[in-house]
Amino acid sequence: MAKARVLNMQGKEVAHVELPDALFNFEPRPDVVHQYVKMYLANQRQGTHSTLSRGRMKGGGIKPFRQKGTGRARQGSNISPLMPGGARAFGPTPRDYRQAMPRKMRRQALRSCFTDKAREARVLVLDGGELDKPRTKAVAGFLAGAGLAGERTLILSEGRELNFALSCRNLPKVQYKRAANVNPYDLALCDTVVFTRAGLAKAEEVFK
Repeated sequence: MAKARVLNMQGKEVAHVELPDALFNFEPRPDVVHQYVKMYLANQRQGTHSTLSRGRMKGGGIKPFRQKGTGRARQGSNISPLMPGGARAFGPTPRDYRQAMPRKMRRQALRSCFTDKAREARVLVLDGGELDKPRTKAVAGFLAGAGLAGERTLILSEGRELNFALSCRNLPKVQYKRAANVNPYDLALCDTVVFTRAGLAKAEEVFK
């Protein structure tokens, strides 16, 4: 069973906690993670790109110049893709890039990422996180004390710590997210995952 260090708000180690095997003891599947990342990025595309084809352009009813004697290549329309200001040949048109992936494979990708982070000792647990008001300085102090300053850090919580969430907004390379909404792309992009105690319990409840 994998273990993680428990840190207080000063970034000091106070204990260790055993991570649930349901999430952190899985045979990694890099191929499934790769497939998920491709799907995730494809689903972010709006697909609203559009260009004018010959059929959508006005004009072109008259030959721009005579066939012979000008020294130029023959042209039959001023909206031809060969003419300046003409249509575009085989240009992009609106389309849906959306891809799908079975739920079991999405869970495999998630567990693979969690397991990789645990094996690299990149999973931490925060003991605390309850702030009486938003204080960016408090979270920055925690990151500095934990040696995470300047690293891409993903903080996963149950979602009820509003002041803690607001305190993370202005910190570069820090992403705060509800544990129930985490996805393999977020995990693959970050260097270290920091759970609150409630966030770890919520992740086990949702993804076990």
